[in-house]
Amino acid sequence: MKAFHLSGLLLLAAAGVSSAQMPTGDELIRATASAQASARAAGLQLRSGSLWLTALQARTPMVVAYGAGVCHLGYAAYTPGRDYRWLFPPLPPPQRELWLSAVVHHELAHCAEQASAADRQPDARQDALAEGIGSARWREVLADLAFAVHLDSQGAGGEPLIRQLAALRAAHRDRDPAHDTKAELLCCLASRKPEIRNDLDWLEMLKTWRARCFETRG
Repeated sequence: MKAFHLSGLLLLAAAGVSSAQMPTGDELIRATASAQASARAAGLQLRSGSLWLTALQARTPMVVAYGAGVCHLGYAAYTPGRDYRWLFPPLPPPQRELWLSAVVHHELAHCAEQASAADRQPDARQDALAEGIGSARWREVLADLAFAVHLDSQGAGGEPLIRQLAALRAAHRDRDPAHDTKAELLCCLASRKPEIRNDLDWLEMLKTWRARCFETRG
């Protein structure tokens, strides 16, 4: 059975919803295509469109599932009773493309970690859980760092978008502490040097960032 992960970018926010800029199908296709290199680096395939019904039923704009080496990405931005349009802030076209691409990288990181867990021996998986590595916030830190590392690799235009996500995370930390990744996002911005080794595969690189930046919450 496939394991589904509801997107880590799912904090309900009232402010700014009316001015949201919903992605088109073509934009989502391009955003998914932009993450294919990272997917290949993690030994995965990334496909979109096959999970839209699951996303709708789960009342979430993004859903990812791993199965047999494939990450299936689904999308449904508005669902009955819950409005997630805040996830798509109004941005100029170049920044908008970057944002959507980073959202897909966030989802890909969740899938890559699912795949890594599925490949472990049962005792290793239990050891990881015993150490707290299976916690929700631990997983969300990895995914948001995927968002940040991707944007940081795109040049100076990525930093304001990372800070924008950090601000959204901080604004909702009380209602959803598992998604409070502001400290780790800012750590990623502040820790560019020394550079993390670029000979690591994509998931291992993200795990290295997480080990560097992860902060616990009391």
